Amino acid sequence: MAGNLSLPKEITVVSINGQPYQNSFFASDSDISLTPGQQLLVLEYKDIFENYEDDDHTKITSEPYVVIFTVGEQDELTLKLPKIADEEQARDFADRFNVTLHDTLNREHPVFIQDLMKYKAGLMVDHPVFKSRGKDPVKPVTGQGENALIHLKRWWQLASEKQKRQFMQYLLLEEQIDSAARGEAK
Repeated sequence: MAGNLSLPKEITVVSINGQPYQNSFFASDSDISLTPGQQLLVLEYKDIFENYEDDDHTKITSEPYVVIFTVGEQDELTLKLPKIADEEQARDFADRFNVTLHDTLNREHPVFIQDLMKYKAGLMVDHPVFKSRGKDPVKPVTGQGENALIHLKRWWQLASEKQKRQFMQYLLLEEQIDSAARGEAK
């Protein structure tokens, strides 16, 4: 037996339990079968708003978000978005990603939601953080004996939030490519 998760058309599944998820080419899947137990999904919000004044449109896309919940063997869950009537509400939602999960009786199901970058950064908290010593110039890595991890952490501290998000997206993509190369993709 498996649980089921229904998704709105504006939600795209990036991965399920660390495995890249292949959405159909023409539309996102609306129902996903899940094995019982804890689920870790990476989801994105994507929507298009028409601007009839100048015959154009605006595409709103969120950063990837981690959604963690537990599903039982026969659970029928629905991921729900707040009411989004216009572009401003869509932008607000894309920044917050305040989704809820509901069962067949419309009871709210417990869920953990966090920006993917913050989630992955939280996984790395066991590592010491090196504080900047002020205006010391960043020295390039030249010797084989130097610790690349220290340098990576230093660059992370110097990066802007946008650069950190872009780097985390790069890492996620690399992870998905590696998984696909090993034949682990669905």
